[in-house]
Amino acid sequence: MNTEKGYVLADSLAAFSLILFASLVLLPSFIHMETDRLDVRREIKAYHILFEDLERHMHAAPIADTKRIKDLSCTYVTSVKPYPENPDYMEGCVSYENSKNQTISVCEIIKR
Repeated sequence: MNTEKGYVLADSLAAFSLILFASLVLLPSFIHMETDRLDVRREIKAYHILFEDLERHMHAAPIADTKRIKDLSCTYVTSVKPYPENPDYMEGCVSYENSKNQTISVCEIIKR
């Protein structure tokens, strides 16, 4: 029964190559998925901040307002001003940087 000598090295190399292949394929996908998840969380936070600012300015006097909000992972710059084409409307914008260092801007126009 001891005639199966010599296959330990081949089996170990095959197992190591499968583990290496799986890690080289799965690791970049996991990193991409994590950065996308972070970008979605930042976008949701930007919409939340925009909604709160527009809600606060909806019943107030039409004054232009700009502020910076520092979060743990990012800085949001908000601006609310009267819409130039119609004074009955307000325009609010939020700008932030995503994980690729691109500046993303989200704007909404609401009726006062």
